[in-house]
Amino acid sequence: MREGLRAVREDLGPDALVLSTTMVAAEGWRGWLGCREVEIVAAAERVSVGRRQEPEHRSADAGVSDISARLAAAGLDPATAADVVQNIDEYRISVDHATDILAVLKQVNTDNLDVFLSGTSRGAISVVANNLIAAGISVSSAVTRGSTVFPDRLFVNDPDVPSLQPGFVQRPAHVLLNTNDLCLFTRPVDSQALFDDLTAAGVNAAIDAVSGPAADHPRGDAPL
Repeated sequence: MREGLRAVREDLGPDALVLSTTMVAAEGWRGWLGCREVEIVAAAERVSVGRRQEPEHRSADAGVSDISARLAAAGLDPATAADVVQNIDEYRISVDHATDILAVLKQVNTDNLDVFLSGTSRGAISVVANNLIAAGISVSSAVTRGSTVFPDRLFVNDPDVPSLQPGFVQRPAHVLLNTNDLCLFTRPVDSQALFDDLTAAGVNAAIDAVSGPAADHPRGDAPL
């Protein structure tokens, strides 16, 4: 399972969404011997820099429809694909998400090791909301601002969601910012502010900065 999840992140990026994990018979002679392996279904939004549309010419409904169509084309049931996109942030902060994380850990963490949750961009929403099931958390380029293009999307420090407040974090936290990040919703200054808010809330927090390639959607118009 651990190797499969690593492969998903390498192929689709750190924000890849794991849609399902299923134990299936291994291929070839290993299957004949009764061996089993994990089948992982995952998806991720990919943004093309050269063909990016300006926010004022793109509606939230159009963006959601685009991603739903991509998931459906990848083999996901169309109704399920639409539900995944419409409710992705609500899932990130839900008990169902925490239950799914714990179910995966039950399979892979057989030595009962300390678990640290890590999330990049919108993945930080999952990490903050589910910090209580981990020994510590790490967020990098966390989305900390709302979007006018997708106004229903959540973000870390969302005033309407208690589980996304810095004060909800009760585990040691690490914040990583990219000084070259051009995305309006993952600005370095906001990552610094998140660290300051965590510290003010009494969280044992640390912060580091890196200088990597600039974000490829500087206007923050990527819905996922």
